[in-house]
Amino acid sequence: MINSQEQYLLASIVESSQDSIVTIDLDRVVTSWNKGAENLYGYTADEVIGRPLAMVMLPKDVADLIDKVDDIIDEITVPVYETVRLHKSGREVEMEIFLSPVRDASGRVRGVSTIARDISARKLQELQYWEKQKMFLLTLSDSIRLLRDTRRIQQVVTKAMVDYFDVTACYYLQIGDDSDTVTALEGSSKHDALQLPPGLKVSDFGGSVFAAYNEGRTFFYEDIDTDPAFTEAERALYRTFNARASIGVPLFKDSRFVALLGLTNDAARKWSAEDIALIKETAERTWAAVERAQAEEALRQSQLRLQLITDLVPDLLWDSEPDGSTNWYNHRWMEYTGQSPEEAPGWRWINAIHADDREASAKRYHEAVKKGETLRQEHRIRRYDGVYRWFVVHVFPQKNERGRW
Repeated sequence: MINSQEQYLLASIVESSQDSIVTIDLDRVVTSWNKGAENLYGYTADEVIGRPLAMVMLPKDVADLIDKVDDIIDEITVPVYETVRLHKSGREVEMEIFLSPVRDASGRVRGVSTIARDISARKLQELQYWEKQKMFLLTLSDSIRLLRDTRRIQQVVTKAMVDYFDVTACYYLQIGDDSDTVTALEGSSKHDALQLPPGLKVSDFGGSVFAAYNEGRTFFYEDIDTDPAFTEAERALYRTFNARASIGVPLFKDSRFVALLGLTNDAARKWSAEDIALIKETAERTWAAVERAQAEEALRQSQLRLQLITDLVPDLLWDSEPDGSTNWYNHRWMEYTGQSPEEAPGWRWINAIHADDREASAKRYHEAVKKGETLRQEHRIRRYDGVYRWFVVHVFPQKNERGRW
């Protein structure tokens, strides 16, 4: 049983609290209203006691409050939740609400205590943070979108990360076939240039680190000097990288750990959930850009090899659209006809065909295209010195997945 002095003490605590503390009965009618509530909602106690709490709520939220009060009556704990309440001025205020039962001397629930806190400033800060993150990702994507060199992509990303997070360094590691040996390092640092020690392995940094990365998990610590998960030898290795705090995101290809995007700081640092989410997103975008650049480079090298091969053969080779418009020739065509790369594309190749052969050759070509068949025909092609010579011409269709030219 609470005596009068204890009741007075509790009432004083409630009244002096900076938080809004309001009690309602089981019909959701206000029964008490402290100074914190007056400051938060703009109403005095006299204005609200005896009236429904719905007067400071959005209409759509009333049903939800009824459900929560019913849960409390049924002895079900209601988690802290966020909602919007109305100030006397009509202004909407974002709040964090905690509900708890009010019991009588016999322990029966007679009402509900609602503790509310204004979180508008926090919500605004979160919104600004997300907007800042969104702008960072947009700017970064624009910066690397057209880059073709993988090292340049990694340099741009790591420099942007160092600047955004204000950390000592950011690095992009390439991992060997054993999913352990570091084979290449690219990155940015506020201090000395990053160097890759010979024979460096991911497992050198600790078994838990190696396991996390090979399982696809982000690994981070906030202070190597106080984290009990590391041995003194492992701490010494981290210190050589000025990595008192660090975070790394593994990247996978064909289910194998192949690369790592990491940040290090020479002072202790906390990594927020928002930080981790942004670093993960950046790692994925970096990997996608590197993959794209590698694929484009492989295609470019393949095209160069094809060009070298086709330039070595003595035959005249070209590639045409079904309508006869030509977009590629080998060097031998240019050499034989004397046409320049600017003179040959499109339909201008026809200028090298003898005038008497053009109509019949074009007709046979279009019939072959229509039927989807290969074509063998003969016509005369003008040499660079104006002399026409007979050629056997073979046309082979290149069909798409639908079987069409």
